[in-house]
Amino acid sequence: MRGKLVLLLFIIGISLIRSIAFAQSCGLGTMQPVKGFAALPGSTVEAKLYFYNLYDTLTTHVLLTLTDAPPGWGVEIEPPARDVIYETPLGSITVLENIDVPLTPKTPNCEGTLAGYELIRDTVTPGACIPAKVVLVRIKVPQNVEIGKTYEIKLTATGRCLSPQVGNVFTSQVREFTFQVKPVLSGEFYEIRREGGFSIWDFIVQNALLFSLLLGVLCAIVIILILRMMGKLVIEIKLK
Repeated sequence: MRGKLVLLLFIIGISLIRSIAFAQSCGLGTMQPVKGFAALPGSTVEAKLYFYNLYDTLTTHVLLTLTDAPPGWGVEIEPPARDVIYETPLGSITVLENIDVPLTPKTPNCEGTLAGYELIRDTVTPGACIPAKVVLVRIKVPQNVEIGKTYEIKLTATGRCLSPQVGNVFTSQVREFTFQVKPVLSGEFYEIRREGGFSIWDFIVQNALLFSLLLGVLCAIVIILILRMMGKLVIEIKLK
């Protein structure tokens, strides 16, 4: 009797360990390519957030929420959050999500984009790309904002997976995103770029064709002067 009890406890322990292992196999990779913007009052800026799952077998269901924004600013998330019904071994369950991110491995040659995905460069494997799902964030700048002040908009992405054992939803990953928007007047964007380290070399690179023409004209003038001096020297030698 005691042996059967030990065996039963052992089986229960193994089941718990497997449940924990499955629960931990819910992953979420993210990328935020642009964090700061300069924008005119009344304009709208768009930003992309990338979500991917390279290694974990469970599909991650991502819900984005606006956690902080200045009063009067508009923020839209596309695709919007919606209720999606999934079937589990214990019945149907409803999940509130913006996107679902299933297991999708890297592409070795950055070709063959899947429908609903965009390819982003992998910084670990040279030449490879990561298929990622995209969430578009639109930020509406009010008209009555302070010029030159930096405003922050914060979003939280929560990744959830469905447990294969019991069919319930558990939180697996949380990501925080911050966007900084600086209202400017028309024509001030270039002033911001110069303050950020605009150099003489940048000016030369941007006007390379003009400088090439000027250098060619200068070389032609120097060659003509040299030839004229050599001709005068030859004449003087003949006269002697």
